[in-house]
Amino acid sequence: MGSKYTILIGFKDDKPFEIFCIPANMATNYKEGSLVKEGGGSYTLYCGDNEKFGVFKNITDKMTPDQQNLTRAWSLLLKSGVPVHKIVEQIEKTTDPITGFSKAVARVLGSYIPDGTKSALSCIECGSKNVVFEEGCSKCLDCGSSACG
Repeated sequence: MGSKYTILIGFKDDKPFEIFCIPANMATNYKEGSLVKEGGGSYTLYCGDNEKFGVFKNITDKMTPDQQNLTRAWSLLLKSGVPVHKIVEQIEKTTDPITGFSKAVARVLGSYIPDGTKSALSCIECGSKNVVFEEGCSKCLDCGSSACG
């Protein structure tokens, strides 16, 4: 908590496939770019107008052991075909504060969930099961409560 992260999402077949985290001071303020796997744990990051930002030789070396474990587990789920919204639902059930690492990853992954996707979560305010994802957040269609604030 209190740390800033840059969450990098690798894609395969236009779907989130793997997750990495690096300290925010190591990356740029770009919201979009591409992460190209070069092999052997080496990745090249391109930002903005396909401008080469840098090469990360062992990208996981920049993560804490807990971050490595979590991102490896989430990546395995993605690679195994678990829908993104199912991963986000599980992360939202944790007690990690909204500014914590897991919730930051959930917000980034949530941006890849199509609006209107039905959630298995119950509303934290009214208990309704009428919850969907909108703009990456779970939202109750009955009372309007949102997991994002």
